[in-house]
Amino acid sequence: GRGRKAPRPGTTPAIVPQVAPKPKRQATATRPVPMSHGPPETAPQVDVWASNSWHAKLVEEVKRSSSVQIATMIFDEPSLSSALKQCFQKTPGFKCSIVVDRKHYLDRTSSHQRPRLKELEAAGAVVKLASGFKKGSYHGLMHLKAAVLDSRIAYAGSCNFTLAALSHRELCMRLTGSSVVRIQTAIQEAEQSGQLLPRE
Repeated sequence: GRGRKAPRPGTTPAIVPQVAPKPKRQATATRPVPMSHGPPETAPQVDVWASNSWHAKLVEEVKRSSSVQIATMIFDEPSLSSALKQCFQKTPGFKCSIVVDRKHYLDRTSSHQRPRLKELEAAGAVVKLASGFKKGSYHGLMHLKAAVLDSRIAYAGSCNFTLAALSHRELCMRLTGSSVVRIQTAIQEAEQSGQLLPRE
């Protein structure tokens, strides 16, 4: 029958190379590349007080600070005021800024606020009056209640920095970590919108 031709005598049969079939490509799942949003935030640490024990801690830490930023609707607390004046006297380069609500200051809601703020301004503090946001013809209040110490510790809550607040049932938090930056930004925005104390 018909088949392959026999090789001639004295010749070597040709070798046909065998080509291996290409392996089939298997689909691989592509992992999404995580997007970078900057350095990880520092986990905030929070202490909460539902009594006036926050006040003693705040005054104690203010005395060891080199910078203090305060935003409060009314400011007239005597021991905090004294601690700030002491810092101006004893801490080289000490910086302090205070922003309070304009309406309450001009209406003399607290009879002690003006003299205490004037004393702190004379000592070197930057004191400003600010309002809330404008809605029509109405200006809201500068209602922040917070203090930032050395850009690393914040106190914030329901209490103004007033003598009366020590008799009220208030809530105050002491925070460290990334939350301090947000609180500091809120205070700075109030400061930028405010005006220096009027000359009397």
